[in-house]
Amino acid sequence: MRNWWFRYMPAASLLLVVAALSGCGSGSPTEIQGKVTLDGAPVDGVDVQVVPDGSQVAEFSGLSGPDGSFKIAILPNKKYKPGKYKVTASKYVAKDGNKLSGQPGIDVLQLKSMGLAQNALPAIYESPQQTPITLDLTPETKQIDVPLKSK
Repeated sequence: MRNWWFRYMPAASLLLVVAALSGCGSGSPTEIQGKVTLDGAPVDGVDVQVVPDGSQVAEFSGLSGPDGSFKIAILPNKKYKPGKYKVTASKYVAKDGNKLSGQPGIDVLQLKSMGLAQNALPAIYESPQQTPITLDLTPETKQIDVPLKSK
């Protein structure tokens, strides 16, 4: 009995891993692209979050690159409700001006609470309650532009 277990266990484990990685849904991810600008200029390192209206928790997020562009991949098994969403944008930097956003392993919110990091963008865009950027998300949505203004 024990010999049977060790003979088939590696194959069964591999099958489970492949099934888990392939996901439950079929098809490819839906991709939403966008661009973050501040007063018309592209902004690098911005954490863009798409939050259902009335919620505090982001449904989707992306990080902007040097040209301000970002991509959000929505997996086929990720269900979301079409409707009104808020778009927030933040870019944390250290008090000395060094870049923090986009560096793996850094807990930006903890650094912010300790007073060691600050948002380099206008504060109005950081909170789902305050951001003026809204989005009517539908299955056809493929582009989200995030035009920020410094004043």
